Parts: sequence; C-alpha cells; structure tokens
Amino acid sequence: MNLENIDKKQLFREITELMQPLYFPVPYDEDNIRTLAQHEYELFCKVLSVRYGFDIDKYVFEHDGHSPFDVIYEDVICELKSRMRRDPFLLQSEAIRQHLVTLVRQAVVRAGGCLGTFYKNVGVHHMEYKSGDMYDDVPAVVFRRGMACTAGGYESAMLYDIYLAPDDRLMCTVDDKDCSEYDVSLDILLLESLFEVVHWLRINHFLPDTDAPDWVCEECGSSDVETLAWVRPNENNSFADYLGVDDNGNNWCHHCEEHTALVQFTGNEDSKSSSVS
Repeated sequence: MNLENIDKKQLFREITELMQPLYFPVPYDEDNIRTLAQHEYELFCKVLSVRYGFDIDKYVFEHDGHSPFDVIYEDVICELKSRMRRDPFLLQSEAIRQHLVTLVRQAVVRAGGCLGTFYKNVGVHHMEYKSGDMYDDVPAVVFRRGMACTAGGYESAMLYDIYLAPDDRLMCTVDDKDCSEYDVSLDILLLESLFEVVHWLRINHFLPDTDAPDWVCEECGSSDVETLAWVRPNENNSFADYLGVDDNGNNWCHHCEEHTALVQFTGNEDSKSSSVS
C-alpha cells in the first residue's frame, strides 16, 4: 500500500503504536515539551516512510513543503503532550547533574582546557604528555552508549582525560577493558560517575575541598542556617521559591539558636568567614 493512500485514522494509529506509554521530559517546561514532541513526531514520520518505502524528502520538495503526515500533525503533538509526565525525582537529579558538570567545567578551565585523570597531564591531552607520571587513584566511569553488545547499553571504562572540545563541549577520553581509547561526551556519564569525578577532582586539589556557602549568619558567620521557603507538597516537597531572607523571622541559625539576619558569604571579615562551620 502506498503511504499517500492511507487514511488519517490508520496513519494516526500506526504512529501512536510507535509512541512510548509515558514521557518524562527534562526540564519540564512548555518549550522543552514542545521540542520533545516535535522531535518524536519527525522520528515517527521517518520510521513510517521507511516502512512504506516512501521518499518523504522528495515528496516535500515536490509539494511546496507539505507532506502526507500534515493531516495528523496536531493530533500527534496533542497525543504526545498528553503522555508527558513531571517526575520530581528526575528533575531534582538533573539539577544535581548540572551542578556537578559546572564544577567539572570549572576545574577543566582552570587546568587550561584539558585535565588528565590517568596521567598527570594538565593543559594538554595525555597523548601529547611527555612524562609517564600517573595517578594511583584513576577514576572509572559508567556511561550509556546505546550499543547492543553491552548489557542494557551501558559500558564502563577508565577515565583518561577531561577536556573542552572546540565547540566548548566537555568531553572525556576513556579506555575500556579491551584497551581501546575513544572520546565520549561528559553528558552521557551516569550521575554516580559524575559524583566520583567531582570527588576525585577535590581529592587531587583541582577543586576546593568544599564549596563556599552562599549565605551565612550575620552574627556568628556560621553556614549552618535555614530560611523559610515554599514547597510543592504534591511533588515530594520539591522547592518552589524562597520567602526571602530580608525578614529575620524567616531565618534560623543553628549555631546561635535564634532567628537572625543572613548575609552573603564573601570570604572576608565582613561575613565573619573565620567562624563559618
């Protein structure tokens, strides 16, 4: 059967059969949901075109930008959006991932764009490193390659380099069990592996031992403080917004054991950094 002769109902049914039961977009906002839905729609059109031996690019070119799928476009997008779900755990983990990636980027930039984690190369790739000095605690990472030959598409390897690519992406050079080196994007590392990389960077003094606090108690300088915030009770009490630190009644210092003003940590005597806990 020619794809052009398939009625709208059958075309829609065949596309919905290709959909996932549910989608969990990250981040969860209207722009990203629309982008994800558009990407899925285009993928489904390509799959059905291959299934029916239909040259969609040629058809679109010959028909002034139109395709046989146009009649179900809005229905498909609507169906996809109805399957989108907000997963608070996924969104929180993505926020953590972004923070960890930022820390790794900071370390790589300070190192001149390339940081060795197997050999002690700094600023140059290990293949250009003239010394054989190695670390004793080389990190291993797990990542998703999507290859059928690995269990679930996951693979583990030793981490050799983290570097900035010409397009400013963070990349890793890894070495697998077969002693094969190749480059992968830092984005595909599992969250646990990102934690290990950041810990390794701290241990080897590429990052501060701890992150400096944003806010401290105005009276004693302690960072062991709290401030009231709005949370979403139906989404695992995920953070919504601050009430604001201007009102002392919104803040609490565990060191002083009383409500107090909060000030931004600056690392000098103005924020009493010497007593930060």
